[in-house]
Formats: sequence, structure tokens, C-alpha cells
Amino acid sequence: MIPVVVGSSPIVHPIYDMKKSILFGADVQHSLSPAIYADFAAHYSLAFDYEVCSIEAASLSKHIQRIRDAGYIGCNLTNPLKQQLATQVVWGDACVERFQSANVLHFQGGKLPMAWNTDGIGFIEDIKQYIDCVGCRVLLLGSGGIVPPLAYYLHMEGVDLTIAARDVTRLRSNMMGVLEGPVRLIDFCAVESEYQLVINATSVGWEILQPQFAHSPLAAATVYYDCRYGVQVKRSLQLVKAQGVPYGYCGLGMLVRQAAHAFSIWTGYMPDKILMKEVEQRCHRR
Repeated sequence: MIPVVVGSSPIVHPIYDMKKSILFGADVQHSLSPAIYADFAAHYSLAFDYEVCSIEAASLSKHIQRIRDAGYIGCNLTNPLKQQLATQVVWGDACVERFQSANVLHFQGGKLPMAWNTDGIGFIEDIKQYIDCVGCRVLLLGSGGIVPPLAYYLHMEGVDLTIAARDVTRLRSNMMGVLEGPVRLIDFCAVESEYQLVINATSVGWEILQPQFAHSPLAAATVYYDCRYGVQVKRSLQLVKAQGVPYGYCGLGMLVRQAAHAFSIWTGYMPDKILMKEVEQRCHRR
């Protein structure tokens, strides 16, 4: 699994070489990641510079080589790049290799970068604050690269999992070999109304998803969790609350927690729960 070194208080030491990392993706100029990593680095008195760069998928390999040559310690990948380098990396362990999807690359001197996926662990650490997952009937919506790690960690928590997508063929392809054991992979039209936890891992809001279901997945839901965050998710959270769902949450906590695990891979320092919550609260105010 992802290696971590927990640090619960600031480490005061001389600042040595600057560590540099970068986020690659489509339209990432407004990402909160630079502020999150800056907060982590300040806590540990580390010299850490984090950039963002919007690129086309076809140019990813070229940009990876560029930053390696420039001495960067690694990078983050976001959509649509997470599955672009599956044959050009060394997987961090057998767990993340299942996903064939990486959001963290670490350059350690070898020919190929070490690839990690911190989406799933960041997600499950966040969602467990809001609901006891064991035995819970869960509906996970989506078919993209983020779905396999989320499904894996939900499965490990012992949920009764159904995954629904508009493109079931893509979903089946992405989920191949991810879980040891049965999981229901269905079309939106087959969604029922008996789920306690509904997770939106698509790129659109509930206001767009809702008309596509014959039966409302929210009828028995206690918690709705949207993996998106920021202004774009507010309308969805307001809508599900108006439909009687007691609790709705955005993916900001997931973002902070997956970043914390990436930070630990690059630096050896694992932000503790108190620091992560403080950083999340700052993000809410930004």
C-alpha cells in the first residue's frame, strides 16, 4: 500500500533543496491543489513548489520527460490523463496496479516513474467521517478512471455495492480485474430506489443525472456524496437536500486527503487528520 510517515507537529529545520512538482490535466488553472500543497509544506517547513499546467493528452509523455530532466520529484495527473501512462510506469504495488489509473507519479532515478493512485484512499478516509460503510447499500455512479479505486476501497469496507453508468461497456472494461468478488454493473435504467449512500463520480451534477433514472436512487438515501467540489457542486447539494436526503457532501475532503497521501509519497511526511481538516476548512473559505 501507499507508504506513509506520520508527522503530527511542525518540523523546524534548515531549508535545503527546493522540491518541485506539478499538476497536469485539462483546464487546471483554477485548481486548489497549489494552495493545499503549500499549506502542507509550510506546516513541515519544507521548500516545496507546486505548479499547474493544462495540456493535451497526446503531449503527456513529452511533458513528463521535460519535468524529469528539470529535476522535479513527481507530478499529479487529473482527467483525462490518469490512464494515459499505464504501460510507461512501474506500479507502486499490486493494489494500485489493479486500477491501471495513476494520479501520482514519483521520479526516483529509474527509467520509469513510480505510479500511485491516492484517489481511493483519499475518498474512503473522507466518506467514513459521514457514514458507517459496513453492510451499507451503496450506489456508485460513473464509468471513468476514478471509479475503479473508489469501488475497490468501498468493497474493502464491506459495502453492498452497485455501480451504474450510462456507458456500461466502458464501465466493465475499466472494472476488469479490480475486485475479487461479485459486483453489480448496471445501466442507469436499471437503478433501484433502495440505496443508503449514493456517490456521484461522474463529471456532471445531480440536476443533469436525475432525469436519466426510471426510479430515484435517492428515495432511501441517507447520504449523497459528490466527488466534485466548488461552486459547480452547490446546486446538486441543494437539490438532493430538497428531495429529502438528510446529508450531502462534496469531494473537497477527498481532494485534500488524496493530496496528503501524494505529499507523503514525495516527501515522507504524512499530514495528520488535524492538519488535513484545517487545510480543508481553508479551502472552503477560498
